[in-house]
Order: sequence, then C-alpha cells, then structure tokens
Amino acid sequence: MDHTRSAKRSRSRSLVSVIAASCALFCLSSRAEAVWVTPPAVTPAERVSAQWFASLRASVGASWLAPAGPLGVSGELTLGARRLVLASQEPVFDLLLEGGYAWELSSGQAWHLAMLGVSPGVGVGLIALRWSPRFVLGSANGDLAVGMRNGVAVGFLRGVIEAEVSHQWLHTASNDVHAGRVLLSVDVGLAYSLLTRDALGGRAGPTRDHQR
Repeated sequence: MDHTRSAKRSRSRSLVSVIAASCALFCLSSRAEAVWVTPPAVTPAERVSAQWFASLRASVGASWLAPAGPLGVSGELTLGARRLVLASQEPVFDLLLEGGYAWELSSGQAWHLAMLGVSPGVGVGLIALRWSPRFVLGSANGDLAVGMRNGVAVGFLRGVIEAEVSHQWLHTASNDVHAGRVLLSVDVGLAYSLLTRDALGGRAGPTRDHQR
C-alpha cells in the first residue's frame, strides 16, 4: 500500500514538472521570438525622416577621349543641397541639387566647364546608387563648348564617399567631343551636416514634415 502511494506521488510530481517545464519553454521561446524575430515597433516619425543637408563635394580622377584617347586628369568642385529621406527599415532616397566647376587636362588640352544638375538616387543602409545628369557650359581648348554629362555613382556612408563613372558630350564650333571619366569624390558638407545632426540627436524626434 505504501509503495503504491509513493509511486502515485512520484508520477504526480513528474507530471507537474513536465507541465512546468513546458510552460517555461513556451515563455522563453515567445520572448526569443519577440526579441530576435519580431522587429521593434517604431512610430512613423521614427521610421522615415526627410531633411535637407548642405553639400560641398571635391572630386578627382581620370578621363579619356572616346573611343581610346590618351588618359588625362579630371576634377570637380561642386556646391549644392541634398535631400535625404532616411528610413530605419526601408530604402534611402536621395535627391542632390548641385552646381560647380569641372576641369580636365589631357595631352595639351584644357577644359574648363560650369555644371548644373539634379541627381536622384536610392540605397539600402549606407550604400546608395545615384544617376547624375548634368548640363555643362564652358571652354574646351579656347572654344565655347556646351553639352551634357551623364554618370552613375555608387555612394557609401549616405553618399559622403562616391565613385562615379560618366560620359560627357561637348559640342564646339569645330567638332563634337565624347569623353569618359572615373571620379572619386568626398562630400565634406554632407559629412559635417550628418555628424552635426547625429550629435544633436536629429533622429530622436519627428521632423518638421511629420509635425504638420
């Protein structure tokens, strides 16, 4: 009799232990799913933040006359404004309005051009892709030149550092000139604006666009 009662109590304790362990495992798995699988809840203002930033870019690289002309040295200095739509869990949209000065030296040829353009872009995280069409006007070997420059740029760190490949067409009184170039640029103005914004906690609250 005593042996039977002891066996029943042992089975009861085992059943209670199994139930308790199952409940604990369920609670732990639910907590792990909430922390590691389910993304944290964010407000619309925290999810998307659209702001204007100053842009001051300096670029340097190589250029060549099409189809296989001699290599030259090319550079740009541009000033403008950059509209960044920053998102915590979505793509980053970029709109760059800029104007500036471009120069090129190649085999005794000298080009000095003014540029103006609007460049849209999109990216994920800190890497972005931008299309950069620009209208150019200036001097090519002493002749008046007008034309277009089209480029594709890969940006890092929200566009602070960019590598661009572009094609330029220039029309002068004597002929049309096609050239390609590869440039590496650093946006000092954007870097300063982003660092200042982060230091002041610019992402902490809703932007002006979301307060309206």
